Amino acid sequence: MLEKEIRIDQNGHHHSVYEPDFESIELQLDGDVIEVTVDFGKETKTHVEEWQSLDV
Repeated sequence: MLEKEIRIDQNGHHHSVYEPDFESIELQLDGDVIEVTVDFGKETKTHVEEWQSLDV
């Protein structure tokens, strides 16, 4: 859920920079149930749609 990038400053020191790999996270609480939804901002396909899109 994080993308890591290595950056080098002017003195030659390496720094790891982490940025989120998602658009948003939504939490819903309903009594004892917690529902978490992560929006990656990318189009997702079902397994059936993946198979149908293959050029065979």
